[in-house]
Amino acid sequence: MQVISVVEQNAHGNRCANDGGEVLRPLTARERDAVRRAGLLIEQNLSNPLSLGQLSDMVGLSQRRLSQGFREQFGSTIFGYLRESRLRTARRLLGETEMPLKQIAFLIGYGHANNLIAAYRERFGVSPRRHARISALASMESVRLSA
Repeated sequence: MQVISVVEQNAHGNRCANDGGEVLRPLTARERDAVRRAGLLIEQNLSNPLSLGQLSDMVGLSQRRLSQGFREQFGSTIFGYLRESRLRTARRLLGETEMPLKQIAFLIGYGHANNLIAAYRERFGVSPRRHARISALASMESVRLSA
């Protein structure tokens, strides 16, 4: 007889149950692929995000299965994935361009730069401007060292 610890039982239950305690079947390979496509669609539409209904229709999954898939594959809700994608893109743009923060905010779907600043600071622990300065200094230092 196999003995399973309470921690393992809880972990299994968390993977297989939704918020209502209902047991959900694992995603199929086709469904996992559809969830990855949905992630790409989110990343390609940061400034004008698709609704959950549009996204589920485009990848051929129900809204419920798509939401389950994001939790399983990305450890996040669909909205959380969108937010993280926006912030990763902002971080990349701050490090690679001299684009004004207001333009970056608009490009990734924030209506106001202040909303981006607050979300960025919460996620990365530093303001976007400070990150841009740190990136610029690091870039200058690497050029100096390679010369």
